[in-house]
Amino acid sequence: DMLTRPTGAQPAWSGPWPRRAALAAIGLVALAVALWTATRPPPESRTSQPPTGTVLVPGGRYLVGGGREASLASTDSFYIDSTEVTVSAYEGFVGTGGAPAPWQVRPPDSWPITGVLWAEAQAFCRWRDSVARLPTEAEWEAAARGPDARRYPWGNDWQPGRANVARVTDTLA
Repeated sequence: DMLTRPTGAQPAWSGPWPRRAALAAIGLVALAVALWTATRPPPESRTSQPPTGTVLVPGGRYLVGGGREASLASTDSFYIDSTEVTVSAYEGFVGTGGAPAPWQVRPPDSWPITGVLWAEAQAFCRWRDSVARLPTEAEWEAAARGPDARRYPWGNDWQPGRANVARVTDTLA
C-alpha cells in the first residue's frame, strides 16, 4: 500500500536535526516579536504632536445614547477636529476631483460643510491625512458629551444661541 509506511521506517523529516531547527525557528520568531513589542513606544506617545486643529479625547467609558437607550461604551484615545470642517477646507478636496461640490450656491468660507455623503466625508479624511478616519458613533458622543456625560457640549441645559438648529438664521459667525 503506497499510503502507509512500512513498519519501523521513519520519515526523512524526523530525527534530532529537523526538530532542533524547527525549535530554533520558533525561538527566533518569538524573540523578534518580543524585541519589536519592547521597543515600540506606548500608543499615547507614538505621535509627538497632535494633528493641527485637533484635540485628544482620552480613552475610557462614556455614556452614549439617551433615555432608556443610554449605555456605556468604551473607546480608545483618539484625536478629533476641534471644529467642523469648513466650506473653505472642503473646497480643496472638491478642487482635486475628490467629490462634487455639495452646494448650488457656495456658502461663506467659515461655515461648516453640509450635504456631504458618508463616503465623501471618509474620502476627505483620507485626502487630508492618510491615517485619518471618521469617528465612530461612540467616539462622536464621547467627544461631544465629555467625561461627565453632559447632555449638550456646553452643559446639561439648553442655551439659545449656542447652536444653529431648526433653521435658525446663523448667529454664531
